[in-house]
Amino acid sequence: RYLVKGSVRQGGNRLRITAQLIDPTDGSHLWAEKYDRVVEDIFDIQDEITKEIVTALRVNLTDGEQALLLNRGTNNVQAWSQCVQALEYFQNFNPADSAKALELAERAVSLDPGYALAWGLLGYICLYDSRTGFTANSREALTRGEEFEEKARMLDETNVWVLTLSIFLQMRLHHFERSVEIGERAISLYPGSAHLRAWYGYALFGDGQAEQAIFMIKDAMRLNPHFPGMYSTWLSRALDTIGKTGEAMQIIAAGLARTPTGFGLHFNRAGILSRDGPETEAKQAVADLRRINPRFRASNVQSFLMFRDQKYGDTLAEALRKAGLPQ
Repeated sequence: RYLVKGSVRQGGNRLRITAQLIDPTDGSHLWAEKYDRVVEDIFDIQDEITKEIVTALRVNLTDGEQALLLNRGTNNVQAWSQCVQALEYFQNFNPADSAKALELAERAVSLDPGYALAWGLLGYICLYDSRTGFTANSREALTRGEEFEEKARMLDETNVWVLTLSIFLQMRLHHFERSVEIGERAISLYPGSAHLRAWYGYALFGDGQAEQAIFMIKDAMRLNPHFPGMYSTWLSRALDTIGKTGEAMQIIAAGLARTPTGFGLHFNRAGILSRDGPETEAKQAVADLRRINPRFRASNVQSFLMFRDQKYGDTLAEALRKAGLPQ
């Protein structure tokens, strides 16, 4: 529902390009930028300006900080474009879109092998798949995730995306204290990053520090109003562990309105209803969970949670099993 307009002016060998983002309903300007360039290769300039404008629009309208993270580390517009699309698919958090995201991220690293974020995105997808059973071979997905994390870290260890991947890997390996340490270091490097703040909050949750986790994730949501669905997943899970189940269910409902196929949100909902809700609602919630990911089993619950308190996971796993989730 928005309009992008602009102009191109040339004087000698110089170009001035302007772009504006307008809300047609009231004519207000939401964003404007001016680009001055020397005319050397018009097609390179076209790609560069397209990338900068698309990134700016995504920051202002949809993805917030994550759009800026994708923009770092490559001058290859095609590789960047593949990562933008891969992230879009991945954040639907279901097996089919995860497979598509993996394919796009692999294409990105083939286009630019030095693009740390592309390797990092590959690592994210593999680690997530290894938790959920999105792939038939979870062990292989975990091994690949470790390899991609190392590759991304060697290329750019201070990249925000790479730092969060390192937190994710340590949580996936159940090295909770190490994940918190990485989170603390990352926050000291980038205190204003919503993405790092949310991941640090998730690390705190995994380590059993739910109250601090809730504070940190809510802070991330305030910093980035365009936060991805995983923030809602983590926040609702932390709230449930300290007995604030009603608030957790409200967060889940709002998250599912934004990401209807979000596996983590469906998992949280099914777990809570299986444990505390009416039997009919519990069985329907488990059926919804299995529709999104038929491979998921009660035996996957602990690896998916990445939580120090195994008793909480055991309780959820047993409740889900009784509500119809295969062992």
